[in-house]
Amino acid sequence: MNGLFIRNAKSQELAYIARLVGEIFPAPPLLYHEIHHLPENANGRHLVGFKDGSMVSYAQIQRRTLMYGRAALEVACIGPIFTLPQFRGRGYATSMMFQLVAHMAESGAHLALLNGDADHRYDQFGFSAVWPYYTASFPVEALARLRPRAGLRALRPEDLSEVADLYQVHWGGRVTFSRSPEYWLWLARRDRLHLQVLDDEEGRVDGYLAMTSWNDPYIELVANSEDSALTMLAYLGRALQAQGRAECRLFLMPDDALLAFARPYVPVTVGAQYRPIGGWMARLLDTSGLMQVLLPELTVQAQAAYPDFPAEQLVFRLQPDTVEIGLKGYNASFSRLDHRDFIQILFGSLRPQALAMRAGLAPDARHLLEMLFPPRMAALAPLDWF
Repeated sequence: MNGLFIRNAKSQELAYIARLVGEIFPAPPLLYHEIHHLPENANGRHLVGFKDGSMVSYAQIQRRTLMYGRAALEVACIGPIFTLPQFRGRGYATSMMFQLVAHMAESGAHLALLNGDADHRYDQFGFSAVWPYYTASFPVEALARLRPRAGLRALRPEDLSEVADLYQVHWGGRVTFSRSPEYWLWLARRDRLHLQVLDDEEGRVDGYLAMTSWNDPYIELVANSEDSALTMLAYLGRALQAQGRAECRLFLMPDDALLAFARPYVPVTVGAQYRPIGGWMARLLDTSGLMQVLLPELTVQAQAAYPDFPAEQLVFRLQPDTVEIGLKGYNASFSRLDHRDFIQILFGSLRPQALAMRAGLAPDARHLLEMLFPPRMAALAPLDWF
C-alpha cells in the first residue's frame, strides 16, 4: 500500500511506546507495559509500523476466549492503535488495520474485536457494532447516605479462588470472556489495580470491588448479597461525594444482581448506548472455524427450547461475504445474511424480527433464526476492557 513495514516491538522500544500511549490515551484500561506480562493464553503483543526507518504507528493485540454458552470462541482483541501526530494523514493507520486483519485471520482467531472511538470509521475494515455500553447511574448523594453493613478489606492471596468463583457465578452465564486461574493471578498483580473484598458471616468472600482509583470509570463490582452490594455502593458514594461528584456511573448489565440489591434503597438509571460510529465492534475472521465451534451449541439450545427441532436438516452455507441459513429441503426457511447482519444476530444486537422487516424474510426463515439465536446479552466485565 504505502510501504509500511510492521513487526513486533522490541523491548528497548517499550519505554518510548509507553510514553506515546500515555500521551494519546490518557487512561488506557490496560496499561501499556502490562500486556507483556499477560498469561500465555492471552498472547499479548505490541506491533509497530515503520516507514523509511522511522516508527510511525502502533497497535496492541491480545488473544482472549469468548464464551458463547459452552462454545469457546477465539477472539483477537485490538487495543490502542494510532499513528504518531507528525505522520498522520498519509494512510498509515489504514495500512496498519488492513495488515492487522490479515495477521489475525492467519493466527486462527474466529473474530476480531475492538472498542472504537467516534473519530474513526472501522466499517471499511468489516467491523460492525456487536453490543452496547451497558450503564447504571446512581445519585452520589443517595449512595453516600447508605450505611455500610460490612467492612472492605484488601485481597489476600488465599482469596483469589473465591473471587474467581464469584466472577463465574455472576458472569459465567453471559456471552463474555473467560478468566483462567493464571489470568486472575495476573489481574491481582497488576500495577495500580486495587482489589478489595467483603466477607460473609462465615468468613467466605461475598463480594469484591476492583479499581485503579475512585475515579476509575472501569470499576468492577460483584456482590453476592444485599449487604455486600450496599456496602460497596456506600463506600463508593462517600468517596465520590468527597470529590464533589454528583453522579456515579458504572458499567453494569441490566440483569446484574447488584442492581436488584440496590433498587429498593437508591434510585438507579439503567441504559444501553449504541454509537453510530465506534463502540464495541467486531468482524468475522474465520467463518468456517467459527461455525464448527458454534454449531453444536446453537443446535443444543434450539432443541432445549424446541424438542422437535430438526438438527439433522440444519444447513449453514458459508460464502466470502454471506452466511446462508436454512433447513434442507425447505426453501422457505432459508435466509442469506451478510457478515454484518450475521454477527449482530449472533450477539443479540439485531433481532430476527427487526431483520425480517428490513430484509423481507419469509416467516419460516425468521422463525428459524429466532430458534437458533434467542435473545441474549453480551458484554465484557470492566476489568476485561481494552
